[in-house]
Parts: sequence; structure tokens; C-alpha cells
Amino acid sequence: MEGSDRTEYVMTRPYRAPEVMLSPKQYDSPVDMWAFGCVVAEMITRQVLFNGENYYKTLEMHFELLGCPQLEWITHTDGLAWVKEKKFHEKKGKPFAELFPTASKEAQDFLSKLLIMDPNQRMEASQSLKHPYFTSIRKRETEVLVFSFASHLL
Repeated sequence: MEGSDRTEYVMTRPYRAPEVMLSPKQYDSPVDMWAFGCVVAEMITRQVLFNGENYYKTLEMHFELLGCPQLEWITHTDGLAWVKEKKFHEKKGKPFAELFPTASKEAQDFLSKLLIMDPNQRMEASQSLKHPYFTSIRKRETEVLVFSFASHLL
């Protein structure tokens, strides 16, 4: 969606990806994978993962829980300055086994690939469907191909 008008105010705050807040108007499909990760985490813990009372508190929670040593993905100079001023880039984050102790190893690994601060490193939707987390529930024999996408191209 390059060149389209984008807004900084998208998504409900607990599911809003960090790049939406720190690099406004520079986001794409990885924001959906972030939100998906937040929903999966909420299903596992039965609690909202990033329930900050405002924009800044939510971002603080992102950095506290996940850490973020690399800042190249932050394109907005004010956002980058704020992160450096607060020394959030020095946060190490917590291991996913500690964040989600009741989750299976597959679930912890799955979340670790979705809840990554850098959107360029986040797992894509097609990759997520192939993740071992879904092995126990996926039944290929019941999957139906609705149509061949290639045959519907203009």
C-alpha cells in the first residue's frame, strides 16, 4: 500500500504494533501479525498483554517485556529520540518461557516470532500457518481450496 494515506490512530491500543506508534505512516501487514500475537497471548494467559493506560505506557510495556536492542526500524525522529531518552533500547526483555510459563514450547516459540519489535523480523501470515504450534489442530485432509488464485488474476 505504498503511497497511500495512513493514519497514526489505528487498532485498539493493546493490539497496536510499536511501529504504528514510533514510525507513523510507515507500517504494513506486519501490524496484523503483531495484533495476532497479542490475541494468542491473551488466549493463553487470559489477560491483555499490553494494557497500558495510554500510548506511552503501552510502548513502555513493549520495551520492558520484549526488549529491543536494534532501532533501525524506527523511522520517526521524535519516536527515536524518545526511545533513546528513556533508554528503552537498553532493555533486554524477558524470555518467552518466563512471560508465558503455562504455554507449550511451540506456543512460546510461535509468540516469539510474532511479538518482535522490529516489523521486518516478524513472522508472516503464510509462515505462521506452517508453524508447529498448529500441527496438532491442522487437518490437511479437511482443507478445501476455494479457488485457484492464479486463475482469477486479471
